[in-house]
Amino acid sequence: MAGLNFSIDSSVNLGAKKVILFVDSPNLKIKGDITYTPGQGFFMVIAKGNIKIDPTVINLMGFYLADSNFFTGHKASGDDSPLYVKGSVSAYKEIKLERNLGSLNS
Repeated sequence: MAGLNFSIDSSVNLGAKKVILFVDSPNLKIKGDITYTPGQGFFMVIAKGNIKIDPTVINLMGFYLADSNFFTGHKASGDDSPLYVKGSVSAYKEIKLERNLGSLNS
């Protein structure tokens, strides 16, 4: 649905499934880990707008392409957890590395 935000609200393990997701929305919000069985599964998302990762997300597998920006997410207070991406992230505008890992930043 164009004009509405699209959200993946929980963690997903695709196993051996292969998924290519086209998102025609201003924002795709990912609120859970996305994983699959390496060498068997596949995940790719192509978003017309932004891709926004919730700060609670730790593991993303697959390929993420945003026509605008890719945001890694940041908690309002305290240190964030690292975000592990096994695949690639690309954005036509910017990739915003927002997480504050505290002493792990060094």
